Amino acid sequence: MTAIVHVAASWENKSTASTLMRLLERSGFELSDDWTKATQPEHDLGRRLPRFLSADVFVVLLPAGRSTHVEIGMALVLGKPVVIVALLSAIDPLVNPVDGRVCSYYTHPGVAIVRSAEEVPSMITKCLTTEVLS
Repeated sequence: MTAIVHVAASWENKSTASTLMRLLERSGFELSDDWTKATQPEHDLGRRLPRFLSADVFVVLLPAGRSTHVEIGMALVLGKPVVIVALLSAIDPLVNPVDGRVCSYYTHPGVAIVRSAEEVPSMITKCLTTEVLS
């Protein structure tokens, strides 16, 4: 069975998200939705929700906004693993630049953090084959 992956990111990260999606497809994963082909963000939750719910695992590309963090919370409530992609840069995307704090979602046991796109396929496999993420 092919795992279905939902990729969440900010609209401003559309190009990087598209590159990540192509990597996931080449690695044999199915996408729940390729929102990067749209010309504007889709705000109709009724249309987006079935695609979101079909995913086996959620991949989040940081930095991301409030909507993406709502999706992280929804995935965790559904008991589905979340892989956060915090690409290495001069500014740590895990730390809020305003108050210097880290989002509590990032420390949840259902969340794994990787620092490069190349790590994502193997982490997805690990998340889907183990109970506890390390």
